[in-house]
Amino acid sequence: MKATNTPAPPMPASKQFFFQLGPVHEFICQARSTRDLWSGSYLVSWMTGRVILELERFTAAQGLGQMELVFPQLKEGNSPMMRWMEGTRNPSNAKAATLPTVPNRFLALVPLGFNSTHAEAVIDAVFSYSCGTPPADNPRLSEWENICQACQGWFAQQTPRLFEPRAGLPDPPALWHRQLKTFWHPTWLLWPSADDADLSESQQRELFNGTPAGRHWRADNPGHDPDFWMVRYHLALHRFQGRRQTHNFDAWLGVSGLGKDSLSGKEEAVANGEWLAQIGIGKSGKRSPLSHLFRKKDPLGAPNLVKRVWHKAYLEKSAQLGGMGLSKEVVENKRGSYFDIPSVPGVAAFPWARTVWARHRDDPFHPNSAFDRFWQAAEAIDEFLWLELPKRMEWKRESTSDWLARVDWQVFREEFWTEQINLARNERDPEWERNAQQGLDAVRQFLREEKCGAPGRYYAVLAGDGDRTGRWLSGVRPDGKLSDLTHDFHQRMSRGIAEFSALNSRLSQIVEDIEKKGPDQDYPFQGKIIYAGGEDMLAILPADQAIKCALALREAYQEVMPHPGEDARFTYSVGVAIGQIKEPLQDMVEAAREAEDRAKRHPDRNALAVTLFKRSGETIEWGCPFSHGPNNPSAALQLLEFIQTGDRFRSKLDAPTEQPPISGRFPYRLVQLLAPYQTFEARSGLGYRSEPQALTTKLREIAECEVRWAIQQQCDKLPEADQGRLLELCIACLKELEERRAPLCDFYHLFAVEAFIARQGE
Repeated sequence: MKATNTPAPPMPASKQFFFQLGPVHEFICQARSTRDLWSGSYLVSWMTGRVILELERFTAAQGLGQMELVFPQLKEGNSPMMRWMEGTRNPSNAKAATLPTVPNRFLALVPLGFNSTHAEAVIDAVFSYSCGTPPADNPRLSEWENICQACQGWFAQQTPRLFEPRAGLPDPPALWHRQLKTFWHPTWLLWPSADDADLSESQQRELFNGTPAGRHWRADNPGHDPDFWMVRYHLALHRFQGRRQTHNFDAWLGVSGLGKDSLSGKEEAVANGEWLAQIGIGKSGKRSPLSHLFRKKDPLGAPNLVKRVWHKAYLEKSAQLGGMGLSKEVVENKRGSYFDIPSVPGVAAFPWARTVWARHRDDPFHPNSAFDRFWQAAEAIDEFLWLELPKRMEWKRESTSDWLARVDWQVFREEFWTEQINLARNERDPEWERNAQQGLDAVRQFLREEKCGAPGRYYAVLAGDGDRTGRWLSGVRPDGKLSDLTHDFHQRMSRGIAEFSALNSRLSQIVEDIEKKGPDQDYPFQGKIIYAGGEDMLAILPADQAIKCALALREAYQEVMPHPGEDARFTYSVGVAIGQIKEPLQDMVEAAREAEDRAKRHPDRNALAVTLFKRSGETIEWGCPFSHGPNNPSAALQLLEFIQTGDRFRSKLDAPTEQPPISGRFPYRLVQLLAPYQTFEARSGLGYRSEPQALTTKLREIAECEVRWAIQQQCDKLPEADQGRLLELCIACLKELEERRAPLCDFYHLFAVEAFIARQGE
């Protein structure tokens, strides 16, 4: 990024094509389940990927030349999803293709002959919607209409019929088409445009000087002209940002008197209460996908209906039936689906379940064992369950580990069986209730005999993002100065982001992959990645793995990104929300995003922020920077690592009754001792209010004395050397907080968060 006097190689004649797709965050976050969350992310990635492929196809078909994708870099295996969309399909990349890795925006270089009419044709080929009746001069349906038509056909095959007229909704197909036709908001810009095609390099430089970026450049680099790539990029970006602020507005043609989509609150519900009430349950509806996909009976509009079912209606269908063939039946000639998404309770229970699985990995199946009795109880109620249990023909009866590797782990939660009992009572089915009670008794017996505690009840949503990525792409350094920007740097930065996106798929192991690993293999974070487009990431993890995953993400990001110079570096910020499995997923995703914003408000960004929702209703916020300088890790994270290492504080999953060396009362004692020093009474116009007190030298010395006493009283089982090291790390953390003028609660909340995760809220 540093200015250089070496003449740049001549740039090939081309135009810049900017593209961005919306809506994104609000659509993705409209989620009842992990499947909804993943499906919205995958659909946004899929549609953006289709624009890229259509742009590439169009320029080649028209004989204009080749298109070059500047950002993101999706070649060289960095995106299995794109490989599948391009037609490179094989079993080795089929599962990896279900990870959404295409961002909702891109920058491409297109040939000079490519014009705005061509760009509109590309956009129409992906997003146009003719309500099922394409014009005679262009009978080809767009990608969006292909998806929607596949979903409409899938619903037509189900019972009850979604598109049959019903009371208060006389014409469901018309409502369906109206909502889908105006759903997407693609924004694009071509530079130079037709009006600017004859601008010379000197004229473009003159235009650049009049932009905010041009004025910034002259202030930082007087007497030095920027690389012409920078001039072109900033001119295009300046106009694209203006285009985004003045995008097309389509008036919302709502229908009065109809119920709304329960997740978006905007669209009228095509799947309303009357239709949802007809979906069968129990024996009558077990084989209908509707009974599983709509078990929560949420009224939904057309966009969220597509999001709910398009994996079955379009992605899994073979090409002969108008789909993509991304299914085990098509690719591997096996039963099952690549789109098995673990539930929130299943993700929370996975660390516990891994311990159980390891115990039974090489054990033969023993009749009348605790597992056998539990399995028989589960099989008796299988036809009534909303989730699918592994069928007898799909697992080897010689070993229990095969069944354990396939099942959703929430079946080992007592609350799951209690819910089934209550549901049976509501349906007035004595046989179902009796079988569910036997299942509850069996799982309790299983947990007692296994002696491994109970499955975890808390999960985490993690949101990560590279710091100042847009500013880096624009040439703005962390110190605010604008430095020379070259095509080469854009390419190197884009390759780094692509490598990081590909690396994410290996940082999080999918739950169903457990069977493929040996007993000594590690399972890094045991969660499910929801989105990994570019440097942006969203994942659901067990609560006790979230902070470790955040550290690994930040380290991986800095490893793959190009080194911009000795006085600057790429950094990464992560927000984590931790809550009970009953916490609404929409709220948890929003809390993770807010925590990420809180991390980015740190003076140097490069930070971690955690929000913990306790079952009592209390909310705890904690955070810290990842480091202070290139080789100076945060004292808070060093302290946290010491506590988590060697089972010093967390109980072993295979020995839950064994007390660790650091007493479980230690964090609570620290909070009790230090919390009174946290706030002071400040006078305001309305009287007095409590405000957090910044850590001063005097307050730090008092806190050190309290910490020393708490360690002596609550950590007596810890070896003396470890006690000394714990005190040393606590003092270093307090000094670091004093330097930052941070509040004292940032110290003891670290222990409160760790204690809560270690005890899983108990």
